[in-house]
Amino acid sequence: MAGSANGDFYGTTQYGGGSNSDGTVFKITPSGSLTTLYAFCPESGCADGIHPEAPPIQANNGDFYGATNNSGQNDVGTIFKITPGGNLTTAVGSGIIFSLTGLGPFVLVKPP
Repeated sequence: MAGSANGDFYGTTQYGGGSNSDGTVFKITPSGSLTTLYAFCPESGCADGIHPEAPPIQANNGDFYGATNNSGQNDVGTIFKITPGGNLTTAVGSGIIFSLTGLGPFVLVKPP
């Protein structure tokens, strides 16, 4: 799990959640309240990706970024952005991100 600026903790499950059990993004408050913010693959084709691998990382604007290792364009995973309220969008070009292993997106994060 990853801590956030507001004190809540954010994480992912690789499996489970939603109708297809393809992973979730969740929030836990310091008091222990658990909220599922997003369940992956809510529609046919799974353009949003499935099976997120690691906790999302919070950006300076408050949004979180993460990656899935399957589905999306070309079935190689996605890079996603999710707001603290659960609005998820995938990055333009997801699925054509260069991957050294050929398994899922490979991301280099450059600090500002």
